Amino acid sequence: MPTALVTGCAGFIGSHLVEKLLSLGQRVVGVDSFITGSQRNLDDCLDKVGRDAWQRFSLLNADITELVTCRAACAGAD
Repeated sequence: MPTALVTGCAGFIGSHLVEKLLSLGQRVVGVDSFITGSQRNLDDCLDKVGRDAWQRFSLLNADITELVTCRAACAGAD
């Protein structure tokens, strides 16, 4: 099963992309620093996809522009 990397996963577009990927059965690594993103968007996503699908989601609360964060996030993605 492929693993997708979604940057800005707590934003409007990112959270909808996470929702779609999880509904298609993919694993998702989400990265967000929550400067403009909202936990509420991810909570809404959880409500829509359900707990079983949500188990395939992992969140990295960090700034993707930091090299260490970028490498860590990309290491688990296809």
